[in-house]
Amino acid sequence: MVDIYISTLFRSRFVGGGYYGYIMTVDIGGKTYGKESGPLWTEGTQNEAELQALLEALDKMTKPSEITVHTDSQYLYGNYSNLDQWKTNNFMTSKGQQVRHAELWRGISAKAEYHRVSLELNEKYTEYGQKIEAELKAKREKDEKDS
Repeated sequence: MVDIYISTLFRSRFVGGGYYGYIMTVDIGGKTYGKESGPLWTEGTQNEAELQALLEALDKMTKPSEITVHTDSQYLYGNYSNLDQWKTNNFMTSKGQQVRHAELWRGISAKAEYHRVSLELNEKYTEYGQKIEAELKAKREKDEKDS
């Protein structure tokens, strides 16, 4: 079983420009191994960053796995369950409009086909969530100081 912890740091959910990162962990023989990515900068929105982080993490998977994604994103958590329906409808909503961030959702859908993926809505207060958030804040402070 693989766990993916995603975190973002933005001044506003709707204005682009912020940081994201993720940690992937797996337990093998009672020992936990982890792989980190981030902090990464994006000009996109917080919702786009959440999707990008999940897509990048799924892209690192080399064999079919059972995956639990831990996120504090209501957007990711709430919309992931629509993925099969969106795929059936070519990523169009019931109103005939393209799903927001359709290209990212298409990528996630394609990668997730090979895995059993479930999402858990968590606050950032998990051990890994705190670690990612601390790294994102440190990167933001450094970048603000350097500019």
